[in-house]
Amino acid sequence: YKYLIEEIERKKLKKIKTSSYKKLEMQKYLLTEKIFTHSKKLLFKIRTNMLNVGHNYGKNSLCPLCLNEDDTQLHLIKCTVIKPSLNISQISHINLEDAFVNVVKAKELSLIMEKILYKREEIIEAKKKNQE
Repeated sequence: YKYLIEEIERKKLKKIKTSSYKKLEMQKYLLTEKIFTHSKKLLFKIRTNMLNVGHNYGKNSLCPLCLNEDDTQLHLIKCTVIKPSLNISQISHINLEDAFVNVVKAKELSLIMEKILYKREEIIEAKKKNQE
């Protein structure tokens, strides 16, 4: 357990708040049947900074849609190109930290982030086709 905590603090996973973990155990969001498997995978990616955005993979790039801010996970929920095209009322008060709070908040976050990521890919593909 101590070794894993040290690895978390040393590597990419350092955003995980290790002070809240007292023992090695499966996280509740992974155990519940209230969240579908694909949503659990998405939550894991959010928690470990593995969503497909530039800054998660060492690229200091701008958002490919708005070209105004860094391409980060946090920017996904603020992007001025994605946000208006989604028509999701909850988007204004979602927080990536919800992935760490409880199962209900994590489930809400995963459902909204799925829509955001789908819309992002849709817009990126449309831009590529327009450039051809």
